[in-house]
Amino acid sequence: AHGCIGGQILVGFPAAGQTNLVDIYHWIDGKEDLPPFTASSNRELRGITMTPLASALDSVRAWLTDASQTAIGAGAGLLSQSQAARDPHAACRPYNIILITDGEDTCSPNTTVDPVTAAATAYTAGVNVYIVGFGTGYSTVLANMAMAGSGQKQAAYFASNRADLTANLGDILMKAIPKPKCHCDAGCYDEAAAFPLKGQPCSVGIGRCKRQGIYACNPAGDGVVCSDSASCSSTPLAAGAPVAEQCGLLAGCLAPTAADCDAPLAWVSRVGPPAPPETLTELADDGPLMIVSSCSFSRMSVPLVPNR
Repeated sequence: AHGCIGGQILVGFPAAGQTNLVDIYHWIDGKEDLPPFTASSNRELRGITMTPLASALDSVRAWLTDASQTAIGAGAGLLSQSQAARDPHAACRPYNIILITDGEDTCSPNTTVDPVTAAATAYTAGVNVYIVGFGTGYSTVLANMAMAGSGQKQAAYFASNRADLTANLGDILMKAIPKPKCHCDAGCYDEAAAFPLKGQPCSVGIGRCKRQGIYACNPAGDGVVCSDSASCSSTPLAAGAPVAEQCGLLAGCLAPTAADCDAPLAWVSRVGPPAPPETLTELADDGPLMIVSSCSFSRMSVPLVPNR
């Protein structure tokens, strides 16, 4: 149909350390220069003819995922595979589309793409889609678009006045704020402050089962876990398997004789006077005691202090 076009990027994302708020405000400040317009003219957003919801979503998705789509707007390909165009922090922060409409789709140049499919395709490409119906009342199509564009997790918003619209947009912005993410290659900008333990030494288990490692990002990216290395292919550490203690089998010690492990003890402390020397076997059925002597293991003295 005549005048039915897809989306166009009027203001792209700002460069690092800069802002695009002034450029955005120029489109909604209620002021407009007289034609002929130039690139620096102050212009206003205007609703013209049809409502191509599907094509608008499809255009933004194409601009984000295809570096060649510069006709839609400058800075295309932030979510593409092009190393020159791709956002280096794409894995650390979400990309979102907030679509505000006063009605359902009435015109999309690409007749093979309906608005629900367009929303689902954007979500599959890594873009969350929020839908706000302004003055529309409840709409099944808009509700289905919202669910498709969020992986079935987010319902559509419906506002009938300015206060409702402001509240809805505030809720969306709170949900869209990037959350700190732990990234294995340290590519996330807020990682050091959010995950201070990353890269620090750690251990799991105790005694001979203890294993040393280093804190690395967990698979979900929302925390750290003690791992065998700090690399992206690290594996979470597990404590060593316990083994039964056996007299004299410690590495480097000579095998004991029967006399070594069942020899008389030099001193057994009980309540009252010292008791005569006994062996561990003879003490098996006695009452509470504290052994303050030791059993000799091949030139290695091991204190025995059981308390039963």
